Amino acid sequence: MKLLLENFKNFLMNEEMPLNEAELKYSASAAEQILERALHWYQKMPNVHKEYPDEDKTVGLEQETVDIPLEELLYESKTIKNGIPFIVFWHAQSKLDNKLFMENMQKQWNAETKQFSENWMGFTNGFMAKSPFKLNVDVKWMGIGNFGFFGRGSRDDDFWSVLGIGPWAHVENGELNVNKLKSTIRHELQHLTQRLNGLALKYGKLAEDSNGDFSKIKKLKWGLEKEFGTGRETTGLRQISRQQAREAGISDDERIKRYLGDDFEYETWMSDMIDDLIPWLKTNGHIKPHEIAFAKFRGQFANVMNEDQNQIMLRKMMIQNAKQIGIPVSQYRKQLKNARTFDKIAADSIKLLFRNDEILTAFAEDTIYAYQKAVKTLLKLRAKEFAGDFMKNLKLRLEKEAEAA
Repeated sequence: MKLLLENFKNFLMNEEMPLNEAELKYSASAAEQILERALHWYQKMPNVHKEYPDEDKTVGLEQETVDIPLEELLYESKTIKNGIPFIVFWHAQSKLDNKLFMENMQKQWNAETKQFSENWMGFTNGFMAKSPFKLNVDVKWMGIGNFGFFGRGSRDDDFWSVLGIGPWAHVENGELNVNKLKSTIRHELQHLTQRLNGLALKYGKLAEDSNGDFSKIKKLKWGLEKEFGTGRETTGLRQISRQQAREAGISDDERIKRYLGDDFEYETWMSDMIDDLIPWLKTNGHIKPHEIAFAKFRGQFANVMNEDQNQIMLRKMMIQNAKQIGIPVSQYRKQLKNARTFDKIAADSIKLLFRNDEILTAFAEDTIYAYQKAVKTLLKLRAKEFAGDFMKNLKLRLEKEAEAA
């Protein structure tokens, strides 16, 4: 407990620390297509969840394939880049001559820099553009509380996955909560990002360790790598189903702890909470109207606000923004002077949520009750990083929202 409080104290005292890492990426184009199909089937069959109330009943309605460009999913790190050729030519383009592929691969490896030549990566990227990832989307009713799932192909040579989505599980008070549905789709697509980058990372490490002797590298099974997007302070916990817990004599509290502490769910869980937290903060007055717009302005002009030569430009921007908001320029200038930065908004919000049990309870009761246990559990399991990671992601999400406004 002492370690937890000390690390949290250090985090809170450093509110303006640079935060550059973002939430896990996912394919926005795929998310739009999946949402469209889910809404289509919900509108066509709005009462499936009433017709099949049995929580073990699965009703599959449609499965279709969504093609996702690999470049939308893969990160830019050196090791991941070193793993991309193996994914492209061993998995996405599995019909190519493996022997010829390996010979060319080894010729294009630079033993000094431990990476492939730019020409080879350009050649690989050309094939990658022609090799979209095949994601099977399964719109289905999976029972009460089963919002969605992500899984891989069943055979060793499969290079595709299935994303199940149940829009009926997102019905609240008789109405479909579209924002929650979007959140679930994003969550499951982030798992695809983790799996694909985990595979690239593993291949990249093998390539660097062998330093050009690729005869030592064997083809890996798609979908088994869980080393990406898990945070730095890993727990080693893995989630299990209710049935598995019952059979193993594991308590419900321990089962929930394993789910919340599952390294593979860490980043996605934070994104889930932020999806609900930002609207909640606004609704409950913890983020005031126009405050995000003021923070955006301060961020854009932080380096020039005190420079005389930029005062004319700043005044023009203030007049324009004041008109958009509908307040006098003098009032706009005063509010801007006292406005919080994105860093400050994020830090204040985390203090409020993590240090005030009443606020945390209210947030959980208004959104998802499991958030209360999630915050307390993750602060214990990841005492050194959770608060800072959450603040980082919240700040970047606020910035992203401001850009989209």
